[in-house]
Amino acid sequence: MHIWGVSPTFGRVDKTLTPEFEENIIQDHREDGYWVDSFDVNGSGLPDIIGYGLNSGELTWFENPNASHLAPKEWTARKIAQVDEPVGMYHAPIAGTAYEDIVICSQYGGTMDTIDTEGGKLHWYQNPLGNGGTVDDVWVKRYIGKAAGMHRVVVGRFTQTEELEVMGWPICGQPGNTHSAIKVKLWQKPEDILNASMWNETLITETYFHVVHDLAMRKYRATTGDLRDSLIVASEEGLTWVYFDEGWNFKHIADGVPSSTECGYWGCQNVDVGQIGEDPFAFIATSGPFHGNVAMVYIKQRGGLGSIEGAEWKEYTLDVYGNNGLPIRDGNGDKHHVLCADMDGDGDDEILFSLRDQGVVYFKIDDATCGEFLQYHTSTASAARATVGDFNGDGSLDYATMGYGVKDYYEAEDVQLNVYYNSFVTPSKKRLFNTQENVAGTIQLSCTKDSEVQVDIFPDRKALYQYLITIYHFRHTIAYVPALSYLSKDYIKRGTMIKVISGYVQVTHQANTTPETIGNTCTPQGSLNLTILSDDEKILAVQETVLMIFQPDFDPTTEDFPIVRNAGQVNESIEFQEVSGLKEFAFKPYSDSMSFCNMTGFTIRKRRFKLCHIQFWLADRGVDCGIHDHSDLNAQKTFCEIHACMINGTGSGAMYRSREPYVIPIGQIDREKMKKIVVPSGYEHGPLWNWDENGRPLRREDGSVVYRAHAWIAGDGDPLNKHQSMDFWTAFELNPIIVDSSL
Repeated sequence: MHIWGVSPTFGRVDKTLTPEFEENIIQDHREDGYWVDSFDVNGSGLPDIIGYGLNSGELTWFENPNASHLAPKEWTARKIAQVDEPVGMYHAPIAGTAYEDIVICSQYGGTMDTIDTEGGKLHWYQNPLGNGGTVDDVWVKRYIGKAAGMHRVVVGRFTQTEELEVMGWPICGQPGNTHSAIKVKLWQKPEDILNASMWNETLITETYFHVVHDLAMRKYRATTGDLRDSLIVASEEGLTWVYFDEGWNFKHIADGVPSSTECGYWGCQNVDVGQIGEDPFAFIATSGPFHGNVAMVYIKQRGGLGSIEGAEWKEYTLDVYGNNGLPIRDGNGDKHHVLCADMDGDGDDEILFSLRDQGVVYFKIDDATCGEFLQYHTSTASAARATVGDFNGDGSLDYATMGYGVKDYYEAEDVQLNVYYNSFVTPSKKRLFNTQENVAGTIQLSCTKDSEVQVDIFPDRKALYQYLITIYHFRHTIAYVPALSYLSKDYIKRGTMIKVISGYVQVTHQANTTPETIGNTCTPQGSLNLTILSDDEKILAVQETVLMIFQPDFDPTTEDFPIVRNAGQVNESIEFQEVSGLKEFAFKPYSDSMSFCNMTGFTIRKRRFKLCHIQFWLADRGVDCGIHDHSDLNAQKTFCEIHACMINGTGSGAMYRSREPYVIPIGQIDREKMKKIVVPSGYEHGPLWNWDENGRPLRREDGSVVYRAHAWIAGDGDPLNKHQSMDFWTAFELNPIIVDSSL
């Protein structure tokens, strides 16, 4: 057993977070090695490991011993099947049970020069536990289809969102012609999946792609409401986005290693997509050319949060391994696989490259704005591929590797299957800045330096809810909902308001109706109703989403709103009593009288990344809250401000915004010429800032957001009604990084 944690080769580093991993050898001196993957095979709650080589063809799953304290310390090897030259695999619940099955391509042909024209066969193996069997029972093999030279396979929902589909990707199209175009095929499930002789086959393309080596599947169009899966493909073409929308689309992203007058390879060979902060598609990690030696990353410069549509990318070379810093073009380079994962739990993904004779190289983001990364060598055993998972259940991600051992190509001296336990980020080491423990799956409250409540969300795999405060009959709850999960029915009640802070939701108002996609801003031209209109609504988080839920103790769709005539009626969460140093939660005059009041609020963070600041406001009849444009804020303090109106008590309280997109001195603004955006009770307004063609906030050179002049001006109300209510609204000061008004 060894501890790996080598000093970084360049850049700055926090020594307390130097990555260290504890090596555990599952198998050594293997006959061969190529593939490794991980998923929970037996439903124990922890991932098991799948491993195999091309030559021996023994498809094996290794049972995780950490699921039970009664289990043996060794990983138990259980043979699934004997396969003729297995290459790529994928796992998914093909049979429709709670257990995942395996899809694998085989009968490759040995090399690219000798691919088997009758091979490239695709089968799925049914997990026996899914039909009441045991871990020792046979995995039944069933045929799907074939495509000669098949090298990679993915399972998803590409053309629709109901049934799983299988996509097969050969590495080249013809034996003896490594640069020949490949046939990419899609197979759709037959009705009788257990007895069908093969699946329904469709040809996607036979002309576009050459030398395909890897794929990264995500829901790249989810922010537009399209929940179909799509791919970024690494090939001789570089990086290409492949998606279905009334037909197959191929959008070029990057060239990778450029072509050369020399013979050999070019483009990209591996690909995965990484998250920075709230953007799950902030960068693309790749290497090239085919079986090459150049490690690269493409960092998003422009484009929507959680989207790659219309994005612009900047290329950075992370390192070049060997060959005097020049690309290796003969297919004998060291790099074979890349993956992205948040190994240290800070909310940003790291990059792990698998090298056939050097092990795993780990890159940590230092400064994404200029492409600076810290590089570590975290393991040295040969690695053909790697897979990540929490293998010991301590809440931190570990990784496992399979050594490279392929006859007539490259054979490591000792082919090993290893797991590397994360020993530098453990529950005892995960701490908040105020020394409170950072426990995954919780929402924690603490005090900021400004004596306000800081709400820290530490996501796990489940939804999280935390009641905060009740103001004027509205109960405020912060919620975290994981991707592709529904908001709890406990909060789906007619009259409840839902405000998205980060992420996106799809709201289905009635059965069989088209869902409405809602993000943290609405159209710049108007306002958005935040109110749930029916107890039968369904709210699906398209990506992981943070929401503020406002639950009234009355039904605003049928009952009158309460009268707000004073600055009281605030009931705090009992959890606040455990947080020392907080300001009093009470409305206080913002101007000379109680006709315009403000109340302190909350800072909302997720994985220690600031999402927004929230505060509360009151304005009486006829109050002009003052024209401003936030030009006094620097890049560190700038935000994108949205107001959600709880009670429009003055009847016609509204946000007034300059009609001109350019900045006008405040003293020259004519209120009569400003655009009036009426914000009724239960609504929010759209952006008050300027935006670019992608819907992103426009910024000055110093990083501050460019606003149009604006002001909340209360209505005149009913002069004969002395009990006329005040306007009551919540201001959400969103981090500009998470704002996207393109919907």
